[in-house]
Amino acid sequence: MNWSILSIFMMVLGVSVYAQGGGSGKPRMGGPGSPCFEDRQKYCSDVPKGQGRIRDCLKENLDKLSPECKEHLDKRWGKKKS
Repeated sequence: MNWSILSIFMMVLGVSVYAQGGGSGKPRMGGPGSPCFEDRQKYCSDVPKGQGRIRDCLKENLDKLSPECKEHLDKRWGKKKS
């Protein structure tokens, strides 16, 4: 009985960590709470998630992004990537 409870707990914990960005410690690209959230909504709201499409959209609009978002992306991408 105890092993089944432990197994269920570990499964729920794993799903929870995965849903929150994999536990990488990096803020999500344009999710709520991200410095790029408003910019993503403004410039990339019609872009579907996955395969780097949000990243590419933000790069295409780099000159229009807020200073906070640009700083966040510089840190995330390891200084200016154009």
